[in-house]
Amino acid sequence: MNDPSRAGAAAGLLYQTGLKLLEHPPANMETELRVGVLNAFPHPLLSQIIHLSGKGEIQQHMRDIALKLSRQNIPSAPELAGHVFDIILILGSKQRQQTMGWIATSIDLLPPGGRIAFCTFNNLGARAYEKRMIELADNVQTIVQSKCRCIWMQKSNVLNLTRQKEWKAQALPRTMPTGLISQPGIFSWDRVDTGSRLLAEHLPDNLSGCGMDLGCGNGFLTVSILERYNRISEIHLVDTDANAIVCAMRNASNIAHVKIFRHWLDATAEPIPQGMDWIVLNPPFHAGKDRDIELGKAMIHAACCSLKRSGKLLVVANRKLPYEPILAARLKNTKRLYEGEGFKIIEGIK
Repeated sequence: MNDPSRAGAAAGLLYQTGLKLLEHPPANMETELRVGVLNAFPHPLLSQIIHLSGKGEIQQHMRDIALKLSRQNIPSAPELAGHVFDIILILGSKQRQQTMGWIATSIDLLPPGGRIAFCTFNNLGARAYEKRMIELADNVQTIVQSKCRCIWMQKSNVLNLTRQKEWKAQALPRTMPTGLISQPGIFSWDRVDTGSRLLAEHLPDNLSGCGMDLGCGNGFLTVSILERYNRISEIHLVDTDANAIVCAMRNASNIAHVKIFRHWLDATAEPIPQGMDWIVLNPPFHAGKDRDIELGKAMIHAACCSLKRSGKLLVVANRKLPYEPILAARLKNTKRLYEGEGFKIIEGIK
């Protein structure tokens, strides 16, 4: 759920529901309830939930959102620590299997009588999630508001354990036909995206030294590079998605001739490692959305700053995106290495 306005509306309804659950706890539970929030999104009501709960724990695996939470004095971690919670609030992601995995796994963190509330925007399949949760439990209730649907249930003995097991399994990391370990929710998790494939096919012949895969995803480009070049001394994996970093490290760890470093960072808002001999970058984009073009420009700016003098940047992008001016302003000797299949590959030397 990348759109802040939609995420904010869904988070608002989720936290409203969470506050009601906190105000009316089951009779057999303590006054101070333990609350976990999965895929947390900044909202004023979240601070109220943390204040009212006895023990609150906030999960957010996307670094850019975790930083927004931090600016509101709400600490978070990429995973819940595994404690038992009385209430778990889940904001759905845009990836169905990831979201269903969160729901199924959360059930194991609840005591009998514990409650889960899940919310997503209607256009992200809210009705389908409601039907699936009705298959899972016998006491599902639904609230519809602001084009969102919040579905909550209480843990009881009537639980479809087969469905729960299926949902958990679907969300786990697994080895893909490419040979890479990947996981639902990661960018292009079940296939090699066209841009990354083209960049891997058109890399220059002389990469060596210290490099970076900026926005590494599950590590496809990293593995492609390390399998091809034997004069690389170290590589830095940078991504906003903590789950992507984990997969990328697992995929690259079998290649012994290089030091590998992981960095869970938002390159548009935080310093990234400096002094790189080379950087590969496949910036995120969605055609026609200026905010995504600006995101790509910010990542290119960060990459240019990270390069040492004479360092090389290799960028793949949709051929219509206007990245050339920012590259020309910060690098010398920029040139197109390839254009085709709707993409362009640009090389620049600092």
